[in-house]
Amino acid sequence: MTFSSNFIRTRQFAYFCLFLLFAGFAQFIAFQAGYRLLEKYAPDWSFIGLFRLGVGVLAAFFLVAALRPFSQSRSVQGDLPAWLIATFWLASFLLLYGAMYAVIYWPDTLAGHVREGGFLSVFTEVLFVLALVFLAVAARRARHISAERLLGLSPSLVILAIAAVAFVVLGEEASWGQHWIGWSTPELFEGNVQNETNLHNFYTYRFEMAYYSVAVLAFIVLPYGWPAEPPRFLRGASLFVPPPMFAIMLLPVCGFMFYNWNYVFFGIWFFTAVLIALDIARRAGKTELVAATLVMAAMLVLSQLVFLARGHTLGWGHELTEVREFAIALGVLGYAVTLWSRVASLSKRAARADIGHAVPKAVHQA
Repeated sequence: MTFSSNFIRTRQFAYFCLFLLFAGFAQFIAFQAGYRLLEKYAPDWSFIGLFRLGVGVLAAFFLVAALRPFSQSRSVQGDLPAWLIATFWLASFLLLYGAMYAVIYWPDTLAGHVREGGFLSVFTEVLFVLALVFLAVAARRARHISAERLLGLSPSLVILAIAAVAFVVLGEEASWGQHWIGWSTPELFEGNVQNETNLHNFYTYRFEMAYYSVAVLAFIVLPYGWPAEPPRFLRGASLFVPPPMFAIMLLPVCGFMFYNWNYVFFGIWFFTAVLIALDIARRAGKTELVAATLVMAAMLVLSQLVFLARGHTLGWGHELTEVREFAIALGVLGYAVTLWSRVASLSKRAARADIGHAVPKAVHQA
């Protein structure tokens, strides 16, 4: 058994090293072709562009191979209620379909709906507000559950820390209220690309790279690859990691690319998501979960093909980036509802256990 476990760990480490090797090689090819790290340009279908893309696919394959043994030991659905899966799966599917339809039939007017003050921009902020409500309720209920601490913090404090991060992102998205109240931008923010009261538009491309990659890791890679038996110092984190099916609900976070399709790691995240979906479908068991997984994966691929083929017709060119930020906001809300549902279930179990202990004691006293 020990030999087998050590062999699996060694193989995983080797796969992860191969992932880093091929990811680095793909980026090296991009540099050799004359492209900078965060340079946006139309999809490159030349030989060098396709070769780099192929190397990125290999990187994604080895990343999933490294994570797969961990995922195999966890239930695909876990403790996700069927209503939650259905609700957020449908929302993600409609978002992919709606964006694909818009790019095909009214690309020239899409920008008006995603720019600041547009329909999708406003609802991105609304989703963050709703997420904060669910996180606040979850933090309050988490006081009544007993779970392992994470880095010395109680579950309630960890949830409040997550809520604080979500609040900062909401503040940046809403330019700390400027979108709602409409004040003039202070002189301190003169260098802001969009002339707004926020920090992220001083470093737009770097922020996008970090923000989108963290979303992929948190909503897709981590739920898929989290082990059933994590190391002792990470056991307290298991409460906050959703089961693999959560990744399927949020697959669109890995899509919505045109000018940034050639970002090496964005391409790797896209193919990683597709490979993860195929592996989850293979072992989902329930027919409805298999179907939901394959349909979402197919929709992710189909929509991305449309975005690549028709992205040049977009009037502004960055519309899909804004839609992706809406998908991330949907992911934050989905995560908040998942955490709230999990904490509520644990809280009810704790209450039942307390009643179960109290009744025998009362009978004995009588």
